[in-house]
Amino acid sequence: MKKLYLLLATLLCLGMAYYGSGDSVRQPSGEVRHIYIITTNDIHANINAIPRLATVVGNYRSKGCTLLFDSGDRVVGNAFVDKAEPAGAPMIEIFKRLCYNAVGLGNHEFDKLRENLAALIEMSDFATVCANVAVREGVEFPEVVPYALFECEGVRIGVTGVVDTEYEGCRPAGKPVGFVDFRFRPDVATAAAWCDSLAERSDFTIVLSHMGYDTDRMFAAERPACDWIAGGHSHTIVADDVEGIHISQNGKNLGFVTVADISVGQGRITGVEYTQIDLSEVEIDGEYMDMVNEIKSRMPQLNEKVGEAAAAATHDGVANMMVDALLETTEYDVEGKTKTFTPELSFYHFGGVRLASLLPGDITLGDVENTDPFESTACIGTLSGREIRRMILDKYNAYADNGNPDKESHYLYFRSNLPYEVVLGTTPAELPDAVDVVFDLDDDKEYNVVLCNYITENYIDQEIVKRKITVTDSKVTDLLRDYVVRHTAEGGVKPDNTVRQSQRSGQD
Repeated sequence: MKKLYLLLATLLCLGMAYYGSGDSVRQPSGEVRHIYIITTNDIHANINAIPRLATVVGNYRSKGCTLLFDSGDRVVGNAFVDKAEPAGAPMIEIFKRLCYNAVGLGNHEFDKLRENLAALIEMSDFATVCANVAVREGVEFPEVVPYALFECEGVRIGVTGVVDTEYEGCRPAGKPVGFVDFRFRPDVATAAAWCDSLAERSDFTIVLSHMGYDTDRMFAAERPACDWIAGGHSHTIVADDVEGIHISQNGKNLGFVTVADISVGQGRITGVEYTQIDLSEVEIDGEYMDMVNEIKSRMPQLNEKVGEAAAAATHDGVANMMVDALLETTEYDVEGKTKTFTPELSFYHFGGVRLASLLPGDITLGDVENTDPFESTACIGTLSGREIRRMILDKYNAYADNGNPDKESHYLYFRSNLPYEVVLGTTPAELPDAVDVVFDLDDDKEYNVVLCNYITENYIDQEIVKRKITVTDSKVTDLLRDYVVRHTAEGGVKPDNTVRQSQRSGQD
């Protein structure tokens, strides 16, 4: 199987390699040439930033041999992309036009299930590189290679990729249903093995990592045979060096890109400089802006006004809007019937709030859909005060299988109309975990609650869910749209930008 992988990778790379000028190996004595490698990560379908990325790519290509890579999570986050057929297709169109050379896989590439991901890969004319994923026996899927090789200026660039396997059962973060047709190898061990292999056949080795910054640092500390970990997943903005290995990550939504400038003399690498570019400071490429506008024109309904904001909403304010929309809803779709239920408490997960802000003025259907691109549904039922405390603590104190804190833990992740205070531990053995949650609820009393399905599926004991919770067919974004329409009729949506939850040290 390993030989087959190598053969397939080699065949693919022959078609994908980007070559510099024909005399790249025969450069005059003493002349220094440059290879430019641009990396992106966690774009999350933010097509609005593409025209600025295009400017950066064009500028470097005008200077010399340039390679363009992505470290995963290209999709999920923008309704103009997510509601296409197949979901995510506009990002592939854009990547093909930008002439990406290779891309890794992020956990959100699997959100729309195997058939959708297969369609996106089949549309691509660039390499999809992920060394730690394989399909289960008997499942049809286009080829995903463990590595790719490229040559510029006589220098061989080796690229491998891995997606995180931090969750139970050695799988990426996300809904388990997205991974049922796949099996995953441990991320760090797999990356190390392929780095060792690539180091024997390349002059510069890159890992397109979707493991997250903490895991990237742990991986680099083991001194793998790689030069650059171009990371993603944790949405960190970082340019770091660990044990001589450069680690970069560009946050999310294409706010930044990282460029490696590799100096080459006589076909050998003589130096590498890394630059992180803030795309907000880059001019817009007009042709790519036309492309983005054309993509948006395919779904004119998303530009339709559904309401109006009387004031600006911060990220916390958008989260509170979603919490309040759940709380105000009293009718839900359950198996084709309308069920009446009046919640006392509502909970929503902050990581699912993908609209980072909202300006005063018109609220479009696209704005509403972009708040939650995961098609979350409402779940209704009862929980006791004790069970609610347990739910909050279990999420706050969550750890991945690799021993690191879950990337969406140890902060106020569950937003609610319920004010509560997380109490942190006081001893080194307890920190950074929380030991208690303080709120005005009776441990033994049952409360009517409405939550999104992500919380009920991941952070409540499933026996409790079976007995006490009903999963509805009501989409959270539909409930938010109704909320916006209702409040617009009352003078406009007035966001509450306060954080209703807090945390303190147990010593306070």
